[in-house]
Amino acid sequence: MNVLVVDDHPLIRAGIGTAIKPVQGRNGVRNCASLKQALHVVRRSEEPKTVFLDLGLPDSRGLIGLLQLRLALPNARIVVISGQEHPDLRKFAFLLGAKGFVKKAWELELLTDTLVYFAGLEAHDADEAKSKIDTRITPAFPPKNTKTLTPRELDVLQLICDGLSNISISKKLGVTEPTIKRHINRIFDKGDVRSRTQLVQAVTRSYRGLSPSDTLPQIPKRTRTNHHRPLHATAGSAA
Repeated sequence: MNVLVVDDHPLIRAGIGTAIKPVQGRNGVRNCASLKQALHVVRRSEEPKTVFLDLGLPDSRGLIGLLQLRLALPNARIVVISGQEHPDLRKFAFLLGAKGFVKKAWELELLTDTLVYFAGLEAHDADEAKSKIDTRITPAFPPKNTKTLTPRELDVLQLICDGLSNISISKKLGVTEPTIKRHINRIFDKGDVRSRTQLVQAVTRSYRGLSPSDTLPQIPKRTRTNHHRPLHATAGSAA
């Protein structure tokens, strides 16, 4: 299995298979109709080189499917396919390690060329392939200087989304709590978020129907305050 297609619509799965047939044929492609089925397949089969993942799977939410497949397939090239245009969705997909972001609304020729490019990377020299990239498909690639999470940061993020506290995560991963705090701070920095709530919302929210102006709720930066009362202050002293 060279390519895994994960989409709940039979017509989309068939269309992707037809589009990449020139570079993969039929025998190198495996289809799954749900995230659960995909995780079952990858845990019992050889790791695919490329995964085309629909972000709108009924048994997933937001980017959870991408996160779980990234953890299950650390070496695979995962290309997400989305019907949503929201910039935060694209940003966090690349943060989680997606190698491409394909929009279903693209014209057929552009969509086909992009799928063929990603599916055919193993068939030719990567540097040569990059030199021949049609500039039309460059929107599918991460922007320059895109920050991505490390494998350990992905582990931590999954456990945060599961609702575990820092101490519980540290026990689960066998590291100290300060180490977990450092990982979380780096995740916050890379994702430009300021709290667990904002982070989990970015990963798990449904982007369906959101306009580009519907961004994550902004949380004010914390400021340091002095919680110690002056030694000379008394209960009845005036401010």
